[in-house]
Amino acid sequence: MIFVNFKTYPEATGEKAIALAHVCQKVQARTGVAMRLCVQTVDINPVAGQIDLPIWAQHIDPVPSRRATGFTTAWAVRRAGAWGTLLNHSEHPLEFSQLKQAVSLAKTEELEVLIFVKDIQEAQRVSELEPEFMALEEPELIASGKAMVDSEQGKAKIKEFLNAGFSSYLLVGAGITCREDVAFSIKLGAGGIVVSSGVVLAQNPQKALEDLALGFKS
Repeated sequence: MIFVNFKTYPEATGEKAIALAHVCQKVQARTGVAMRLCVQTVDINPVAGQIDLPIWAQHIDPVPSRRATGFTTAWAVRRAGAWGTLLNHSEHPLEFSQLKQAVSLAKTEELEVLIFVKDIQEAQRVSELEPEFMALEEPELIASGKAMVDSEQGKAKIKEFLNAGFSSYLLVGAGITCREDVAFSIKLGAGGIVVSSGVVLAQNPQKALEDLALGFKS
């Protein structure tokens, strides 16, 4: 499984978000590798209206749909067409109490949840919230072009994460750019990967995504 995080890149916003989503849908059809597309809140409804893949929110705030000007609620993204939400990305971290509330609100709206963690200690605490997915990412490697599997220290962190016995579906992210990165992550026991700039900012996003998908078959 590949989670493609569109972030707030201009290359994946508005009409370009829809275009990139079509590319992802084509790659899933060609390779058989499941895709989850994480788009900006304003793009959830337009993309979900044209794409048959599960569309996810990039974040929800730990607040109910009441008087909360400027916040993004679980209730709203669900009705916009989202299937799930990312939480606790290093670019949008939450305190544990906030994370707990956000997960509760997501579950109330039947949204699946992917929580990002930076190490095994954070993963152990987050696992108490029983998210459907957890993703290990070293914050300093995000958008760096250097994957965790490129270093022995990174490999050790991944192995520890994947072998800890968590009930969540486990993914690896941060810096993954090629099929070899994917193949090694899968070999270690990951269920999938999270990617962003390696696809969104690629000169040929379809070719980049197809290459990553081939890593699941290596």
